[in-house]
Amino acid sequence: MKGWVYVLTNREMPGLAKIGYSTRDPATRAEELARGTTGLPRPFTLSYEALVNDPSLVEKEVHSILEEYRKEFQDSRSREWFRISLEKAIQTIKSVANEILREDINPDIDEQDEISYDEYLRAAEQGDAKAQTMLGSMYEKGQGISKDYQEAFKWYLKAAEQNDAEAQFRLGSMYEDGRGVAQNDKEAFKWYLDAANVERQDHLEAQFKLGLMYEKGRGVRQDSEEAVNWYRRAAGKGNAEAQFRLGLMYKRGQGITRDDQEAINWIHKSAEGGYIIAQVHLGRSYENGVEQVLRRNVKTAFRWYLKAAEQNDAEAQFRLGSMYEDGRGVVQNDKEAFKWYLKAAEQGNAEAQCLIGWMYEDGRGVSRDYQEAFKWYLKAAEQNDAEAQFRLGSMYEDGRGVAQNDKEAFKWYLKAAKQGDADAKDKIFKIIKEQSGFLAALKYRLSGKV
Repeated sequence: MKGWVYVLTNREMPGLAKIGYSTRDPATRAEELARGTTGLPRPFTLSYEALVNDPSLVEKEVHSILEEYRKEFQDSRSREWFRISLEKAIQTIKSVANEILREDINPDIDEQDEISYDEYLRAAEQGDAKAQTMLGSMYEKGQGISKDYQEAFKWYLKAAEQNDAEAQFRLGSMYEDGRGVAQNDKEAFKWYLDAANVERQDHLEAQFKLGLMYEKGRGVRQDSEEAVNWYRRAAGKGNAEAQFRLGLMYKRGQGITRDDQEAINWIHKSAEGGYIIAQVHLGRSYENGVEQVLRRNVKTAFRWYLKAAEQNDAEAQFRLGSMYEDGRGVVQNDKEAFKWYLKAAEQGNAEAQCLIGWMYEDGRGVSRDYQEAFKWYLKAAEQNDAEAQFRLGSMYEDGRGVAQNDKEAFKWYLKAAKQGDADAKDKIFKIIKEQSGFLAALKYRLSGKV
């Protein structure tokens, strides 16, 4: 399940960084926070994003490494906020992503089992560029020898200087990530450019990387038109990631005239190429429709969500659960809804966790179990889900699934109310009215504290 690990910052919260993950464009997440009622000052700035194979696992490891820097708010918002510099946040993400989840760019490089390290070394020392690249790969991945990024860099450099495109690409990657050499986006750009050279080498992944660097202004002056040019080169030869980014550029009118039809065309190609993020995006497009371009078709939306969900994408699993629950694009089935919501919930999707709690509480698609309901509401509430916080308050108030506790009930109602939950606000008003009278409750409401 590919997705992004991202860093958000906020000028009202200096010295703090929010590190999270998303299977959607992280810029969308920043916009959602800006529109929402999180209780945190706005707006948010997307300061860094990294596309990785398993964003949930990378985020978890990064959070574990940075545990001592975690910001302690008085509520659950602290889960993803850390009192660290932006540079440290970025470096930690890069280090983790490349240590445990680095994607193989060229599968042929891994087909080395029948040839020993010594044979590669002899050929590499005699100047064989392919052997040098293979030796670099062995050191980079720790295959048949202890992992050593500096040695990997050394051998990639030798091959790259002989114009080996794969070595040039890998060298660019090491400069970009700061593995085996000091991090340097300008050097990364230089080597990606050599590998991407259409006349000599035409390395598709390098062309995609150049598009990203031009789009984000990393290692080179930001230039959306050049980003489009490089995305188009790689996309035209079948690179699914480049096809998706090109589609987004058309959708936003970034570096090219906005064209929703072209956007859908390229995102569709990417989805058909197996790119999970594109499959989810296409599912949303069919579910909602695109004015004058794509007619709403919930059955087709269901099909694309299913493709991504079967590859363990949490958002797609959540959307499938919703469609089964409502009977949109598929026959209504609470048990199937529960199954897919649970898969998403187990990956940390807060909305899915809240809905699993509700299904356990109501006995929908599963036997009623208040303790399980409480458990899942708590998971979602700790991620600042207002609906889950309200329902947790209700369970504490009534003593369902947990020992009755008015103080805990009030605490969770207050958290939800501060996020704008209308039911929670009414509960707070009612509790204060019962304890201190109508005027006290009215005064509290008018104070704007909830």
